[in-house]
Amino acid sequence: MTVEQKKIVRNMRNKLYNYAEIADVLGLPVNTIKSYCYRNCLNTEELLKEVIPCKNCGKAIVSQSKTKPRVFCCDACKISWWKSHKEDHKKTSEISLVCKTCGTEFTAYKSADRKYCSQHCYQRRNCNG
Repeated sequence: MTVEQKKIVRNMRNKLYNYAEIADVLGLPVNTIKSYCYRNCLNTEELLKEVIPCKNCGKAIVSQSKTKPRVFCCDACKISWWKSHKEDHKKTSEISLVCKTCGTEFTAYKSADRKYCSQHCYQRRNCNG
């Protein structure tokens, strides 16, 4: 296979032509085209893999087919990003309440049946009354 033919194969595979179509254009056996494509990562699975950048460092992540797309390249990047973006994700399960002892406003999870902003207020209210 000549250098020019290799360029044509690469070009046509990137446009997702199948092996038979390329073989017809170049006048080469289909198995020659298949072998060249597998040796040079031009098979369909490799061409369809999506490359996305890591959300933290920007390093390229190749997503695997039939799996959930990855957002971070490693655990260290995931932890680092979440630590530096705490305020970006809203906690929808929190509600605003008013302390029965001191009257200050505080937040608590919806499922928690809280009435006081702190242990100190709880003790003050229960010891006095």
